[in-house]
Amino acid sequence: MSGSATPDFNSDGVADIFSAATGTLTVRNSESGNKFGTPSKPHHRHPANRHRAVHVYAYSPPQREVYADTYRLLCMIIWLNGTFGAGKTTTAAELVEIVPTATIFDAEQVGFMLRHVQSLPRVGDFQHWPPWRGLVVQTATHLLDYLGGVLVIPQTVLIEKYWTEIRAGLDKAGIPLRHFLLHTDSDTLAHRIETDLIETVARQWRLEHLPQYQKALPWLRREAKVVDTSALLPKQVAEVVATKAGIGDTRTRLDS
Repeated sequence: MSGSATPDFNSDGVADIFSAATGTLTVRNSESGNKFGTPSKPHHRHPANRHRAVHVYAYSPPQREVYADTYRLLCMIIWLNGTFGAGKTTTAAELVEIVPTATIFDAEQVGFMLRHVQSLPRVGDFQHWPPWRGLVVQTATHLLDYLGGVLVIPQTVLIEKYWTEIRAGLDKAGIPLRHFLLHTDSDTLAHRIETDLIETVARQWRLEHLPQYQKALPWLRREAKVVDTSALLPKQVAEVVATKAGIGDTRTRLDS
């Protein structure tokens, strides 16, 4: 579900405005109003078209159950991809600070949960388990249905087949997806990994996966919007991502 350039939620021929950043839907309609829910504030006259009323709706969980299809249009996933140590988690933390309705979903926790299932084959990376990929899609879908807003997923996926499966699942669920690749030149990335004093245990793992990342770069560049983080602070990276996702301000369109 990608939405249109001028969405019309109540099918009255008048373009409406929705914001994934604030979780609100502004519906322009006739004097009689519409029945999408209880307005979060009284309607007012639109200065450019005084014979129509404007309503702003902030959906709550009970309302989402009734208006699930409409509410889904207010949601999106921002997937932050990139090699291990590229700054995805730090960027995600900054992103939720500047986007009020953004929530982080750590898909790795799904993998940690599956490690307790003894019958699963032993693998070096839980992404090799098909249940991980399916459960990530299902969990993200349920989270957005309940929470709404923007779900930020900082997760490395370097195998194209796995990404295609995840993307197809989210598309089938009707969830707008914004896929970003946080890219840094090799020297800067290696320096960041070697000087990281927090994730010291993962240092060798990250360095060993740099060749795999380089091999995946061609398809990643096709599938994602590339954000060069070499000369940017984490907050600046988050601002670039928010702008490219169309949620840098409150008048958001999901067709960008």
